[in-house]
Amino acid sequence: PLAMLTGWPYPVSIAVIGVLTLVYTYFGGIKAVVWVDALQMLLYHVGAVVAAVALQSLIPGGWGEVFSASLDAGKLAVFDFQFTLSVPYTFWAGLVGGGFLTMGSHGTDQLIVQRLLTCENLKASQKALVWSAVVVMAQFLIFLLVGLGLWVFYGGISFERSDEIFARFIVEQMPPGITGLLIAGIFAAAMSSLSSSINSLASASAYDFWAPLRGMVGDEKKILAVGKRFTLIWAALLIGGAILFIPLSTRTSAVEVALGIASVVYGGLLGAFGLGVLSVRADGRSTSVGMTAGIGAVMVIWLTIPEQIAWPWFVLIGTTITFV
Repeated sequence: PLAMLTGWPYPVSIAVIGVLTLVYTYFGGIKAVVWVDALQMLLYHVGAVVAAVALQSLIPGGWGEVFSASLDAGKLAVFDFQFTLSVPYTFWAGLVGGGFLTMGSHGTDQLIVQRLLTCENLKASQKALVWSAVVVMAQFLIFLLVGLGLWVFYGGISFERSDEIFARFIVEQMPPGITGLLIAGIFAAAMSSLSSSINSLASASAYDFWAPLRGMVGDEKKILAVGKRFTLIWAALLIGGAILFIPLSTRTSAVEVALGIASVVYGGLLGAFGLGVLSVRADGRSTSVGMTAGIGAVMVIWLTIPEQIAWPWFVLIGTTITFV
């Protein structure tokens, strides 16, 4: 939306959003990330509801027509029980592949784990994790419904970048005040993901790598200072990486690209975690070899035959190879 509003090229828009996100992440740390993310979540949920109400008035026949057209086009089919590795959105890919993906993302990734560690106790973190699943399902339902409405509104035409559809609808169809609210909601979603990533990477770099290597474990003041430096470094790398991956956004969505890339490494991460919990024979060296093999195998699949093995299966494959 920033590129559409200002006419700036995508790299400039990404850099501006990245720098703005860096400011509150750098000065506020995990506390700022959590509280700002909570407000941002509320903002883009309100934006989605407002868009749904607007679509009711803009589409002749309203949501009744949306559901009727979607049903005729087969877009309301929830379950696809065919068993094939090449199709990403089947019942089995969601149940098995999605289960392993969620174990990797919510059980081992610092991006989520750091939030659970800020909870008061184990029970509170378990409660947060369960309610996270409930809220995420509701969130996906709302935005999938908005997607159906946009598909009917635009007559099913194809866009070069699917992530532009909602932004274009906001800029072209919404009155000024509502436009600002909805654009703020989209920015909130983007900044929420970025701030969490920056903070988790900086935290892991400082606590898990720098402190042990320098013998500074327990020296919170120095670790915090170094963590702020890592915050700047990782922010620059993430902004640069986003700019480099702009070509991948054509004919696909940012969510699919992000999940596909994450799934490449989650298998090795989850496999190493499984070895630490379940194996008494695995040591650091063998686990490193396993992770390298698991991530390497999935990387080869992703680069050579992605049309034969869809990304939801990557974590299962990587975990199995790592563990074996």
